[in-house]
Amino acid sequence: MTQEWTFPASYAQERVWMANQLDVGSPVFNVSFPWMFPAGVDAGTASDVVNRVIARHEALRTHLRTDDGALVQVVRAHEPAPLPTTDLTHLPADQQWAGFGRIRGEMARTPIPLDAAPLWRARLIRMEEGLALAFVVHHAVFDSHSAVLFHAELVAFCEAARTGAEPAVPELPIQYADFAVWQRQQLTGEELDRQLAFWTGHLAGAPPVTGLPLDRPRPA
Repeated sequence: MTQEWTFPASYAQERVWMANQLDVGSPVFNVSFPWMFPAGVDAGTASDVVNRVIARHEALRTHLRTDDGALVQVVRAHEPAPLPTTDLTHLPADQQWAGFGRIRGEMARTPIPLDAAPLWRARLIRMEEGLALAFVVHHAVFDSHSAVLFHAELVAFCEAARTGAEPAVPELPIQYADFAVWQRQQLTGEELDRQLAFWTGHLAGAPPVTGLPLDRPRPA
């Protein structure tokens, strides 16, 4: 049985969860990340590279569930697995990228349930130009900055596979679950009282209605 650990969900995850419950079959929170592996990378190496990135980041091994009415994030131990591969080299060269686009589109339009791991789908696409990655992940565990880090680490692990050197990736002093715990602590007890006191004093005497321009007439 796979090991797993539970932590409080972050406030951002709570917002995404609540919005998702309004339409659980919607793919609106799916984030599509396509990437082309460097020349010469085979499917086995590509799977290993993606697995090593996932092993580093608990967020990519996380799903959400409710325990006693509270939303928690569940982190599972990493279990390496080869990525499925689709070969498009039988298609004419000018149709292979279109085929890649269709696969990406189908993956992006397929809902990802939040209560079952993993919250991402990945597939390797073999074309004449090389091996591509179609990666679709739920916004509950991935954002625009995640995409930047994901790209950088794919590059680093591919280079390490090519040279045999250690990957040029930093140590990770904290994971997303650590941030969520810290975030919760900031809004409890004395810390919450301190923050409320600060903003109550800071906003004392503010006008009841601001003069900011609105996108529609303000009702009475």
